Amino acid sequence: MRPFEHVRCVSAAEAVRAWHDAGNEAAYYAGGTELLLLMKQGLSRYERLVDIKHIAALGEIASTQQGVVRIGAAVTHRRLELSPELQRLAPLISRVERDVANVRVRNVGTIGGNLCFAEPHSDIGVLSLLLEATMTIQGLDQVRRVPAWEFFRGPYESAVEQGELLLHIEFPACREGTRTGYQRFRHHERPSCIAGVLLEPGEDPGNCGRAVVAIGAAGYVPQRSRSAEAALSGRTWREVAAGAAEAAALTAAESDPTEDLTGSVEYKRHLVEVLTRRAVLEAVGRMEEGQA
Repeated sequence: MRPFEHVRCVSAAEAVRAWHDAGNEAAYYAGGTELLLLMKQGLSRYERLVDIKHIAALGEIASTQQGVVRIGAAVTHRRLELSPELQRLAPLISRVERDVANVRVRNVGTIGGNLCFAEPHSDIGVLSLLLEATMTIQGLDQVRRVPAWEFFRGPYESAVEQGELLLHIEFPACREGTRTGYQRFRHHERPSCIAGVLLEPGEDPGNCGRAVVAIGAAGYVPQRSRSAEAALSGRTWREVAAGAAEAAALTAAESDPTEDLTGSVEYKRHLVEVLTRRAVLEAVGRMEEGQA
C-alpha cells in the first residue's frame, strides 16, 4: 500500500472534521476488512485514514425502555453474535451473525462498515430491511436519520454521503410473539441468495397481523416484497403456512435478480422462490414451537 496518515479520533464530531480537513483524500477506518483489501489491491487510495474505533458511542449496544435496540456503527460482528442482550431482544441478529463470513472477519469487521460498503451479497442489509432499521448519520453541519429502505441506493452505494459518518443503527421493538424465518444459499462465504420473513401476531394472536418479507444477494440491493407481505397479513397461522408457496411466487415475480458469477437471472429467481417459501414455513414453525 502507498503511505498514508493515520488519525485517531475520540468523538464523532472530531472524526468528521478530520475527514473534511483532508478533503476527498480520506476514509473512515474501523475494522478495515473491506477498506484495507481495496487499498492493498490498488483499487482505492487515501492520504488519510480516520480511525473511529476509539469513539465510545460507536461501540455501544443499548436498548431503550420502549425496546428499541441501538447498535453503534463500530460494533463488531463477533460482539453481535455473542451479545446476551441481543440474544434476548433481537435474537435473529445474533443468529444471522453466526454465519457472516468467518470468525476472523467477525472479530474485526463492523456492522457500520458492512452497511456503508453496501456489498450486494450482505446479510446485514437484508436484516436491516427485515427488522425495519433506521440509520443515524452525522455530517459536518447536521445529523440525519435514514430508514433502511432508503439507505441502499445501488451496488456499493449507500445514503452516506462523502464525509458523513454512520453513527448507529436502531432496530425497533417487535410485538410480543413475533417470529422470524431466515434462509440463505451460498457457495462460499458470501450468500448468493437470502430470504427473510417476519410474522407479527395481530390483536387476535391466532392471526398474522403483519408480515415483512425481505430478500437480498440476488440483485444489486436488498428489497422487500410488498405483494407477498399483503398476501400473508391478516391470515390465520394455518392459512399463512398454506399460503407459503403463493407468497414465495409473488416474491420471485417482484424480485430483480442480476446475473453474476453466482448464477443466472432465472436461477436466482428460482432460489428466491424456494428460500422465501422455506422462510415462511420456518417462521410459522417457530411460532408453533414457541421459539423467537
